[in-house]
Amino acid sequence: MLLPASWAAPTTTTAAPQPIQTTTDNEQGRAQALQQDPLYSDQVQTLSLGTQPLVIAAHLTALPQAAGALILVPEFNSGPLTAGLTRQMYRTLPLQGWNVVAINNADLPLPNATEPDKQFWSQASKLLKPRLQETIGWLAQHGEQNLILVGQGTAGLALMQLTQDNTWPAAIQGIILLAPPPLPDRCNPLPGSLAHFSKPLLILQDFLPSTLQKGCDYCVQYSRQTQQPFRQLFLAGNDPSFRAVSPYLLRLLETWLSALKGTPVSAARGPGADVGPAH
Repeated sequence: MLLPASWAAPTTTTAAPQPIQTTTDNEQGRAQALQQDPLYSDQVQTLSLGTQPLVIAAHLTALPQAAGALILVPEFNSGPLTAGLTRQMYRTLPLQGWNVVAINNADLPLPNATEPDKQFWSQASKLLKPRLQETIGWLAQHGEQNLILVGQGTAGLALMQLTQDNTWPAAIQGIILLAPPPLPDRCNPLPGSLAHFSKPLLILQDFLPSTLQKGCDYCVQYSRQTQQPFRQLFLAGNDPSFRAVSPYLLRLLETWLSALKGTPVSAARGPGADVGPAH
C-alpha cells in the first residue's frame, strides 16, 4: 500500500522498551501497565517514534478473514486500558470480523476551563500524526488495506485536522468521532477540516435529556456536497466519555461499520498478536 508523501513514515523498527515509571498518569506508565496486564501482554507491539517507543495493542479477529482494521485513538492522556467505549470496541469488534489496534496516546494538558487556541491544536496534531503514521505503516506491513479511524474527544478533533489538503492515505475508508467536545465554531477545527475531507463520517455524542443539543449543520452540508455518508447520533445520558457501554450502542457502531467492510483479506497476524480473552 502506498502512502501519500506527507503521511509516509520511516521504515518501522522495533524499539527496545525504555525504563518507565509505574504510574498510569503518564504515557510511559500506561505503556508499562499495558505490557504487564496478563490479558493484553501478548497483544502488545512496540513501534518506534524516533528515539521513543510507541506501544500499541493489536487485537486481531479469530475469523479466517478480516473485514478491515480499526485504529482506536483514545483521548489524550489515555490508552488501551482506559475505561470507556474505545476499550469496549477493542474487545468486541474482532468478534465481528475486524482487526482492531489501539494506540497509547500522548500526554497533553487539555484546556478544560478555556477555549483551545491554534497553538493547542497545532501541538495536538504534532503529537498525534507520527503515532498514526507508524500504526498505519505497521498495518500495511501486515497487508491491511481497509482502515477506519476512531478518535475520542479532543483527540478526534485533532485527528480530523491532521491533513488540510485531503491527502489522506487511500486505505482510510471512514472516520468515527466519539464525543467530540461541543466547542464554538471560532475554536472548533471540525468545520475547516470538513472542507478538505471526503470520507464517510460518524459522530457519536452524549447529551443530557434536559438540554436541547444542536446538530452539526456544517456536517450536513459536507455530506450533501461530497455525497459521502454522514450520521450524527445523540444518546441520552450523562456520560460524555461513554465509560458505560450498552449493547445498543455497540450494535449502532457495528451497523454503521458493516457498510465499510472492504474486500476480505487474510487476517494479519503479527508476533504475539493473537486474540486474547475479553474482560
